[in-house]
Amino acid sequence: NEPDAEELIKEVYAHFGLVYYESECLHRELCMILAFTPFQNKLNITLPRIEEELAHAFSLTLGQVKDSLKDILPDVLYSKLEYIVEQRNFLAHHFWFERIHLMFSIKGLRKMLEDLSVLSELFSKFDEQVSDYSKSKLHQFDLTDEMIQKSFNEIISGKPPEPLLRKRKLKKQE
Repeated sequence: NEPDAEELIKEVYAHFGLVYYESECLHRELCMILAFTPFQNKLNITLPRIEEELAHAFSLTLGQVKDSLKDILPDVLYSKLEYIVEQRNFLAHHFWFERIHLMFSIKGLRKMLEDLSVLSELFSKFDEQVSDYSKSKLHQFDLTDEMIQKSFNEIISGKPPEPLLRKRKLKKQE
């Protein structure tokens, strides 16, 4: 059963959403690395300081995060990150403009799905590498795999995270 054009169009949109989501997950992972960078050890970390660093990191574009991580990430990861940012920017800003003409044929739709699959694999594999690097850094702050897994399970369970504070508390309360 060959899918018809309408089914393939839905597939293209779904795959685009997945790939963009994967790029955003990677962006967030890199933001967390950036947020933990100013801290030398766990004694320096306070909830208001980490919230402030996270809020700042999350306000940056992927390109800005990449630039901020230049002297932080190992050279191998950073050089891959430069390519990743180029590919993510293509996806976000040029994919539809440069590929829209392919939407009018089965062959074109298959080509779009193939291109999106390549990007999906690229983002997914790089995210794994970044996650491994990130875990090693978190272990320096005595965050164990069990603690990380517990937090992950809370997220999956649907428990809403406490929002980051917009303003710092008074010094007495902090």
